[in-house]
Amino acid sequence: MAKKVWKWSLNIVLSLLAVLLLLTVYTSFQANNNPGNVPTFFGITPLTILSDSMDPEFISGDLVFIKNTEATKISSGDIITYQLGDMLVTHRVIDRVEQDGVIEYETKGDNVELPDQSLVSEQNLVGEYVFKIPKAGHLMQFASTPMGTLVLFGIPFVLYVAVEIYDRVKRRNDREQEAA
Repeated sequence: MAKKVWKWSLNIVLSLLAVLLLLTVYTSFQANNNPGNVPTFFGITPLTILSDSMDPEFISGDLVFIKNTEATKISSGDIITYQLGDMLVTHRVIDRVEQDGVIEYETKGDNVELPDQSLVSEQNLVGEYVFKIPKAGHLMQFASTPMGTLVLFGIPFVLYVAVEIYDRVKRRNDREQEAA
């Protein structure tokens, strides 16, 4: 019974790692083929938080998920991600300014005294925060390295294959002993 539970647990862990690998490979592929565009996965963008400017909402290493959102649906208090030069910033909207049909947002990090220096235009809006997985950003960054791929996917795969081979050999030996 314990062996069955262990095998099911291993299958679940391998399945989760496979999903993580697919997500990492897909977003890396998108990033390489579309430089300048933010990789998305069915309209959702996974991003790793790199600073503590939004502490306590997010801390460095959290993995946040951003969804594409129309600018007209963003309001004060929402958390958005926007393009600032070649960098992405995730901050809270503290004011929405609409002038001559153009929408801009004043943003600020929760852990920062002053608002951001410039207003965020509609064109720079990447999306709105949906949910986070604490500290998973570290794992995503590690998984995207060659060593991370080996450690997170290669070793568990080899262990799984070894357990399967052991299981099949043991069953064959058990059948041979019963037949004898």
